[in-house]
Amino acid sequence: MGPFATANWPLRTIRQFATAPFLVFGTGMFSMETDIISKRGNKKFYHDGFIYIFEKLSKNDSSIKFWRCEQRGRCNGRIHTKSGTVIKTINGHTHSPSAASVQVAKVKTCLKRRAEEPQEVVILASLPMTSSMKEIIRRKRNDISLAPPNPTDLQHLVIPIRYKVYKPDNGAEEKFLLADSGQGSLVILDPEEVTYIESQVKGVIGRSVVLECGQSVPTIYIWGFTRPGFSDIRAVLYNYGMGAKLQKMASMFGDVKVLSDGAALVIDNLQLAAEGRFTCQSLYDTNDGAKLVYIFVDLHVLVPITKPSIQMSVSAPVEGSAISLLCSVENGTRPLEYIWNRQAALSTGPINVSETTDSLLNLTSVNRNHTGWYTCTAKNEVNEVTSDRVWLDVIYGPDQPAINITPYALNSVGYAAIEQDTISMTCSASSNPPSQYIWFHNNSQIYTGQQFVIERIARSQTGSYMCLAYNTVLNARTKTTIILTVYYLPDGKPICTVLSVNDNQDIALWCSWEGGNPPATLQWVDTQRDGVDVEGLSSISRVKAGWETSNNSTYSCRASHPALRADWSCRTTALLPEGGPSCSATAVKSLEYTMLSCNWEGGLPQASLRWANWRGNFLGKAERSINNQVLQSSPTYSGKEFICQATHPLSRSRACSIQLEAPDLLTPRNSVTVFEGSDVYVTCILKAAYPTSEIVWHNNRNESVWLRPKKYLLHQENSWSNLTIREADGDHDNGTYWCTASNVVGSSRLSIQLLVNKYPTPPNVTISKLLYGRQRTEVVLEWMTQGSGDLTGFMIQRRPARRSFRVRGTTELEQSKTDPYTPWQIVASSIDPAIRGHKLGGMDPRVLYAFRILAVNHKTTGYPSEVKTPADPPFSALPAVIGAAVAGMLIAVVGTVLMIQYIIRNRESIPWLHDLLFQRPTNELQEQINFPEDADVTSPAEGEDIVENREQTEAAFPLAETSPDASAEETLTTTATTESSINVNISLLVTLRPRVNISLLLKLPPSVNTRLLVTLPPSVNISLLVTLFPSVNISLLVTLPPSVNTRLLVTQHTSVNISLLVILPPSVNISLLVTLPPSVNIRLLVTLHPSVNNSLLYEHLAVGDCAPASVNIRLLSDIAPECEHQAVGDTARECEHQAVE
Repeated sequence: MGPFATANWPLRTIRQFATAPFLVFGTGMFSMETDIISKRGNKKFYHDGFIYIFEKLSKNDSSIKFWRCEQRGRCNGRIHTKSGTVIKTINGHTHSPSAASVQVAKVKTCLKRRAEEPQEVVILASLPMTSSMKEIIRRKRNDISLAPPNPTDLQHLVIPIRYKVYKPDNGAEEKFLLADSGQGSLVILDPEEVTYIESQVKGVIGRSVVLECGQSVPTIYIWGFTRPGFSDIRAVLYNYGMGAKLQKMASMFGDVKVLSDGAALVIDNLQLAAEGRFTCQSLYDTNDGAKLVYIFVDLHVLVPITKPSIQMSVSAPVEGSAISLLCSVENGTRPLEYIWNRQAALSTGPINVSETTDSLLNLTSVNRNHTGWYTCTAKNEVNEVTSDRVWLDVIYGPDQPAINITPYALNSVGYAAIEQDTISMTCSASSNPPSQYIWFHNNSQIYTGQQFVIERIARSQTGSYMCLAYNTVLNARTKTTIILTVYYLPDGKPICTVLSVNDNQDIALWCSWEGGNPPATLQWVDTQRDGVDVEGLSSISRVKAGWETSNNSTYSCRASHPALRADWSCRTTALLPEGGPSCSATAVKSLEYTMLSCNWEGGLPQASLRWANWRGNFLGKAERSINNQVLQSSPTYSGKEFICQATHPLSRSRACSIQLEAPDLLTPRNSVTVFEGSDVYVTCILKAAYPTSEIVWHNNRNESVWLRPKKYLLHQENSWSNLTIREADGDHDNGTYWCTASNVVGSSRLSIQLLVNKYPTPPNVTISKLLYGRQRTEVVLEWMTQGSGDLTGFMIQRRPARRSFRVRGTTELEQSKTDPYTPWQIVASSIDPAIRGHKLGGMDPRVLYAFRILAVNHKTTGYPSEVKTPADPPFSALPAVIGAAVAGMLIAVVGTVLMIQYIIRNRESIPWLHDLLFQRPTNELQEQINFPEDADVTSPAEGEDIVENREQTEAAFPLAETSPDASAEETLTTTATTESSINVNISLLVTLRPRVNISLLLKLPPSVNTRLLVTLPPSVNISLLVTLFPSVNISLLVTLPPSVNTRLLVTQHTSVNISLLVILPPSVNISLLVTLPPSVNIRLLVTLHPSVNNSLLYEHLAVGDCAPASVNIRLLSDIAPECEHQAVGDTARECEHQAVE
C-alpha cells in the first residue's frame, strides 16, 4: 500500500487532489460506495478489491441493497449491503481482486466530479490526452501492484522503505513500523511506548480454544490468569527464550499447550474453571530497541444446552378453551431463546406458532388449527436443541357437512346425474374425533357411512338427499340436504320428417323427440351456412315455402341432451313422388258399392288426394297418398267422369280421371248349327265395361255351366269368353244359351241359339264270311254294304250264343240261338270305312260267340247285320308253308339289316358298296301311296335335281314355340327322331297327357312310308316340328282340342305327296306357317270355327319369289260367318327360315 500522491501527475490534477477529500486504503481493508460512479452516473461499490454495480433493493427491507460484480456475464459474484456495510456475500468470484483497478476507477470518478463542479472557474491546465492518461494509469497500476518477494525466513525478510514510512499529502512523514525484525541489539523503548491490547474470547466447555499473543513470536512472553472477582495474577506459562514452561495450575483449565510457531495458548477440553482473564506479557526485540506488549484476553466458557422437554396443561382441550405449554431446559449458558413450532398432520414441515421467545406458550382460546405436533427449540450462543414432539388434540365439530357428488354436475335446483351412471356421494364434516354419517333419501334412512354409492342410478331415485354428521364425544349433530335430479333420455331416437302446410303450398320441417328429463334440445341446422335456424325443446318445426324448395333437398335436425356424450342428429329429405296419380274403380260387396281408388304413393311429404264428381263437387275429404271413396252403385253413373285432384308442395297440381261404363256384349254368331257328336264353340265379346265385368254363361235350361264341368268347358279372357259344349246331343243340347255381364253401373244379357243336327243313316251291312282260326281263338270276318249313304266306319259286336239242340248222323250239326237278354259287347270300332275285313283275337275256345256288324256315320249308326256264329276252318297245309316262308324271310331280313348296318358304319372305307346299295331311285320307281278318294295325286316334276332338294331340306329347319302358360314343374320336352331305312313302313302313335310341353322332332329319310297320328288332349302347350325329306309319302293328321296354344311349322321338300288336315276348334290362338317348295301336290283343308283369331301366312310360288314354280295348290277355306280371317302373303325378301339345332 504505497502513497498515491507521489505519482507524476500534471499540476492541475495534483491541485485538485490536494483540495479534495481523498482517502487511500489498502486492498481488502475498507469498503465504500460513493467514490466510484459508472458512465451513466450510477453508483458503484468496491469491496476487497472488487467493484460491484447496483442491481435492486430488497423487497422485505428497502434499506438493504443488492449488488453484482461489474464483470457481468463472466462473474456471478453478489453482495448485500445495509447502510454501506456488507452483510452478506453470495457466490465467489471467477477472477482475482485488483486494487489498481479500484484506484483507477476512483481517479476517473474524481476527475468527473471536479469537471462537474460549477465553483471551479479558473482552469490552470488541461487534462492529458486519452492515450497519455491510459499510460499514466498503466504505470500507476504496475507500481501499486508490484509486491516485495516472499522471504524464506526471518533473515531474508526485507521491507522496502516505502512500506516503512507513510507520507500523507501534507508533506509530514510517519513511521509505519515501530520496530525492525532484522539483525541488531534489542533496544528497550521508553515506558510510554508499551502497548496494551485487550480482547475477549469465548470457548465452549469440552472443546478447544486459542488465546492469541500478538501477530508474531515475541522474544519473551508470559501467560497469566486472573479469576473473575480477583485482581491477582497467577502464572500459567512462560518462555524466556528457552522453550515454554507450563505451570501446575494450568491443568484445571483443561489440556493447555502453546503453538509451536507462535505464543498463542491452546486449551483443549476446556473446563468451566478456565473462565477469567488471561494476560500475555510479550517482549519483542526490534531495530529500534525492545518493545513490550501486554495482551489481555477475557475468556468466557460457554455451556451447551441440553435437550428440552414440553409439558401441557391439557392434552385434549375442547375448541375455545385455554391451554399452556412449558418448555424446560436443565443446562445451558444463559440467555436462552425458545422457539415454538407446530406441524399439522398432513403438512410437510413445521411452522412457527408464536413470536415469543419465552419458555411458556399460552393459548387462551384454542381452535382446531392448533391441532398438531408441537416442538420447542431452545438455543444460546453455543447451540440449539429441539425437544421431542408432543400431540395437541383439539376436540371440535362437527361442522356443517359438505356433500361432494361424482360425477359432478349442477343444475338450477341442485345436482344432476345421468340415468344408469354410477353416482358417488361423499359427506365431509370437520370434526375431532371424526363424525359418524347417516344418509336419508326423501326423509327415509338409506345408508350409514361417509360415502354413499348408487350403482346404475334410476329415474325413481330423484329427490332430496340429507347427510347427518354426529360427534360422539361432544354429542353434537349437523346436517346438509341437497336435491339430486336424475336425467334420462327420451324414448327412441329423434324423428324428423317433412309435412305439408298452408293448403299444401309450403312444407314444414318437423323434428320431435318427446319425453326425457330434461326435455331434449332440438335444432334445425342450415348445412349451407353452418348455422342454427330454429331451436326448441321436445318438438320444433320450421316452415319453408314450397316454391323455393327443390326436389330431393336434405335437412338435418340436431338433438342434444345432458345424458348424451355427443349430439345425435336425424336427416329428412323433401321428395316429390315419382310419376303422377293413378285412378281406378272396383266393385265391392256383390256390385252393391263402387270403390273409387286414387293412388300417388311415395314422396315426402305425401301428396294430398281428393275426389270430385262430374259436376266438380268434392267427394269426402282429402287423404294422403291413397284416397278411396265408396259410392252406392247406380246406373246413373254410367258415362260419368270422376276426377282425382293431387297436390304437393314441390309440384303443381296434378289430376287423373275415370269414366264408368255399363257392360255391352257382342257375339260373332247369334245362331250356331252343328252335327250331333261334335264340340260346339260359342263366344261372347265384352265391348265396353268399366269397372271390368265377368261374363257368366247359362245353358238351354238356364242353369250355370259351372254345375256341369264335364259337359261344358269355359275359356275366358279380359274382353271375351268362349263356351265349349262337348259332344253335342240333339235331344238335350238344342236351345238358347245366355251370356251375362254386370258391373256397378249396369248389366248386359245376350242369347245364342244352338241347333244340333243328326248325320244321315249309313247303308246296311251283310256278313259274307265268318270263320274260326285253327285254335278257335281267332275269328276272321268279311262283310259287304248294301245301298248308298255316308259312311265313316264300322263297328263289330259280339255276345255268347245259347245252344238249342244237336242232331247226330253221319256228321255232327250244331245249331245255336242267342240270348236276347244278354247285352252286345263292342269288340272293334273305328274301323276304316274302306276296309271290308277284320280279324278278332283273344277268343275263349269253350264259348260259342255270336257276331253282328253295324255301319257308322259319325254318331249315327245303321241297322245291324244279321247275327251269325263262326264256322270251323277247312284243313290246309298253307300255314306250315307260310310259317316256313316267314321264318326264312325273317332270317333274310335280319341278315340284310346286319349287313346294311355294317355298310353304313363302314361307308368311309367301302364307299362304292354304300353308293351301290343306297343309290337314290328315280321318280318313276318311287312307290305311290293310295290317298282317300277325294285326294289329288300329281307325279313330281321330271328332271328334278335331287342334290338341290336335299340341300333345301337341310337348310329348312322350322322354329318351335313353347306356350308361356306351362309351368316349370310340368315341363316335359321330348325329341323323337326316327331314322328309317328304305321301304320301311312305320306307324307312330303319340298320345300326350294334359298340361305337357313337348317338342317333337321327326327326321324322316327318303322313301319312308309313314303314317303319323298325333292326338292332343285339352290344355296342351305343344311345339311340333316336322322335317320331311324328299320322296316321303306321309299322311299327317293333327286333331287339336280346345284351349290349345299351338304353333305348327311344316317344311315340305320336293316331290312330297301330302295330305294335311287341320281341324281347329274355337278359342284357339294359332300361327300356321307352311313353306312349300316346288313340285308339291297339296290339298290343304282348314276348317275354322267361330271366334278364332287366326293369322295364316302362306309363302309359296304364287306370292313373291319365296316359292319356286310348278306348284299346284288348292286352298279350301270353310270360314264360319262373322269370323275375322286374314291371309297374308309376304314377298321372298321377307321369307326367312330359322335353323333349329
